Amino acid sequence: MRRILAFALLAGLAGCGGNSPIDPGNNNNNNNNNNNNTDPNTIVLQNTSFTPSTLTVTRGTTVKWVNSPGESHTITPNGHTQWQRTVATGSGQVLQVTLNTAGTYRYYCEPHPGMEGTVIVQ
Repeated sequence: MRRILAFALLAGLAGCGGNSPIDPGNNNNNNNNNNNNTDPNTIVLQNTSFTPSTLTVTRGTTVKWVNSPGESHTITPNGHTQWQRTVATGSGQVLQVTLNTAGTYRYYCEPHPGMEGTVIVQ
């Protein structure tokens, strides 16, 4: 039942203006199953957590979020515009963003309260 409700919530959120699911045509997004989860700049979306929850990188680093099996998630910016809200519904879906500006970028998953993460760019 919980998965059905989460899917219904995400389906409704995906239709919100200006925000789209992971799309291989978007410059910041790649949808493929050829990801490297051992990359130190990869954040895994699993269960109700981002792992690691805090990642520190240098300017110009490409950060990758990879959805693991079992859940649908969003990667929603919290107070910044470094990337657009992204919906990850399938296993292996990837969001890649190159971060060129120093700062602290917080984000969260809409259907999972408390699922939050931070990328610190130095």
